[in-house]
Amino acid sequence: MQQTISKYWQVPARGFWEWFFMRLCFAGVVWWSLPHPGSMVVMDSQPYPTGLANYIDLTFFADPQVYRICYYLLCGALILYSLGLLLPLALPTAAGIHIGMITLHNSQGATHHSFQLVSLILLAQWVVCWIPWVRRLFGKPPLKLPEGLKWRDYMAWYSLQVIAAAYVIAGVIKLINTDGRWIIDSPNLAVQMMKTNAQNYYNWLQADAVYEQRATVAQFMIDNPNVTRLFLGTGLLIELLAFLLLVNRAWALVMGVFILALHWGIDMTMGLTFKYQMAVVAIFLINVPFWAGWLGRKIFAKKGEGMLSSDV
Repeated sequence: MQQTISKYWQVPARGFWEWFFMRLCFAGVVWWSLPHPGSMVVMDSQPYPTGLANYIDLTFFADPQVYRICYYLLCGALILYSLGLLLPLALPTAAGIHIGMITLHNSQGATHHSFQLVSLILLAQWVVCWIPWVRRLFGKPPLKLPEGLKWRDYMAWYSLQVIAAAYVIAGVIKLINTDGRWIIDSPNLAVQMMKTNAQNYYNWLQADAVYEQRATVAQFMIDNPNVTRLFLGTGLLIELLAFLLLVNRAWALVMGVFILALHWGIDMTMGLTFKYQMAVVAIFLINVPFWAGWLGRKIFAKKGEGMLSSDV
């Protein structure tokens, strides 16, 4: 295990239980991210089609009976995925339903990326698990993986690549859309925060839970533009350097902590929650089962050395 921590830019081997807990927790996030059939919002059209909705009419997902069937198919697929069974069938089922439903949701004119990482990781794992299956289907010889690695290691590795790419792209887009002036212009986000306050107020004709919090933070940003640039610039730097999570396990842990801190800061100051992103980061980057096992082995190894030396 020590070697998998110290190697740089290489696919780390995942133990059976580590990968099992990753699958189990991620399956929970996928299930959590879709609404229960009883709480579906009516979406009988896709007036602002995005992605697949430009080519496919996805409104069939909004039919209560169809969605109920798809929802329970997804639950079944996630159970199989958690158990590591029939992955070439379970992953495309889960990914297809999740991507289709979220695409329909994003085609209503209020596009957001709350579920983006979840869908992308499902898609990446689907592609990886199909590689050996498709080769077998067409009579091709199996690919020879590096010694000690299994296909599950590549499913986890490409999940990490998806996370890294998503954050780096988010940072790059900020710079592109502002002609490189994002940090300089960042205090202007105070205006957006006040617009959000006004929008939420007029939606319900009452202030939401973080109305006063946003107003206070917006005023602070206006009064302290350089402090704002420092804090928001740090957040941008975390996004741009997210590729470092691919260096090794230790770097993944460090970047995971930074990314969680970034989201926590956004939540505390702006009232914008990124709960699914935070859950995915905790599962694949923080990776508590691995580090708990690693720390436990270190502690017991030291105790064992102490017992041996006392015997001598």
